[in-house]
Amino acid sequence: MFGLDLTYRRKNLLIFIGFLLFMVLGYFLSFSKTIQLYNENEVLENNLAEASVAPSIILKSKEELRVLDQYLRAYAFDSLINQELLLAEVSDFCMKNNLIIYSFPHHTSQEKKNFVIHTNVIEAKGSYKNLLNLVYYLEQEIKIGRISSVKFERFLEKKTKKAYLTVKIYVQSIQFN
Repeated sequence: MFGLDLTYRRKNLLIFIGFLLFMVLGYFLSFSKTIQLYNENEVLENNLAEASVAPSIILKSKEELRVLDQYLRAYAFDSLINQELLLAEVSDFCMKNNLIIYSFPHHTSQEKKNFVIHTNVIEAKGSYKNLLNLVYYLEQEIKIGRISSVKFERFLEKKTKKAYLTVKIYVQSIQFN
């Protein structure tokens, strides 16, 4: 063959080396591109599967956003009207239930990106049951704002040495810009 006198062992070795050379050459010229395209296809199919689910995810997110917006708007009021209404409601409740409004300072405001949070502080004095009813009334019945904090304190008057109970209620409302 081709003027070469080769043994079977050499012929087999040359065939094996030729086969390996052919495989390496085939890999770099053809197989590598096919493998690369296969991997890209897998990525694109995954993206397509995610994209097909995207409308349902968007609808679900919009629904959650609508519910949250509705929940926030439940506490949205005009700040001046809210404070006057809150004072009127608390005054009426306190007169009916033998409570004394201890203090009702001007509200504080915290401005965020597109809304303002107004915080009103109400301090009242009276019996525990009536003070608790006031908190319940503000939180569950009139819902003028969100009750963010309630603090009960017991004080002792130094002159009369008589103990009395006060409550400090923080009521927050939201005003959208």
